[in-house]
Amino acid sequence: LIEQRFRGQIVAEPQDTGVLLTIADVVLFDTASAELAQPATRVLTELAMTLREAGDVRVSVEGHTDSRPMQGAEFASNWDLAAARANAVTRFLLARGFDPSRVHSVSYADTRPVADNGTAAGRAANRRVELRIEFPEEADPRVALVAPSDGV
Repeated sequence: LIEQRFRGQIVAEPQDTGVLLTIADVVLFDTASAELAQPATRVLTELAMTLREAGDVRVSVEGHTDSRPMQGAEFASNWDLAAARANAVTRFLLARGFDPSRVHSVSYADTRPVADNGTAAGRAANRRVELRIEFPEEADPRVALVAPSDGV
């Protein structure tokens, strides 16, 4: 469902107890900024509605950066930037009525890269926000948000 609705803007990966949603920073933020860009509002509004369809989910909003140090920017470190970005997405969800006890934000800065920081493409892949969605025990995450790839 996520991949159908967001056509490349959000990547969904099934997990044991839910789904991991990855959103590239360019979809949400301008360079070195933690203010949601205009296109982000549309994407996050649709995502919030989709998550509501899934029921009473728990959401961990995780901010990630590349390994380049911050230089002369608003943020003292990648930790600060990643935290501010995760907090911006968390505030957006809370403003859409998500239960504060079921949403939290985390900064991982550059400690969990998914690609080589030695290339521009790798750094771009590492700059992301991930939403780790956990479903109530009685829900089946494969049915809720992600169509299984093996046809089960």
